[in-house]
Amino acid sequence: MTTTAAISYRVQPYHPETYTHEVTDMHSWTVTAADGTVISELYVDMTTLEVRNIWTHEDHREQGHATALWTAATEMLPVRHSHAAHRTDDGDRFAARVGGETAPCTDDCDCDAPTDDDYDTED
Repeated sequence: MTTTAAISYRVQPYHPETYTHEVTDMHSWTVTAADGTVISELYVDMTTLEVRNIWTHEDHREQGHATALWTAATEMLPVRHSHAAHRTDDGDRFAARVGGETAPCTDDCDCDAPTDDDYDTED
């Protein structure tokens, strides 16, 4: 992580200044540069403690900022990764890199239900 950056924590909706329809509070950790520029963010659901979003500015990727946020979050709370069916490819790589628990699916999408491909069938 950049030595002039700082991690802060607060409870707030996801980007309330941009997404004014988002009103649900989340745990939020942010890496901010000395000039106030946001470098990286991690948002975690208040109830399930699942990661809802993690982002790092493209100019600051692969410098350990997201990992530092994950470490700060998991030192404070038992944060878990979102279910693999609800992650992006980048989210999968991040979860594999930092390790940690993954939450079961709690949505009504049946992503944990077996599919026809899960069974061997004989005709």
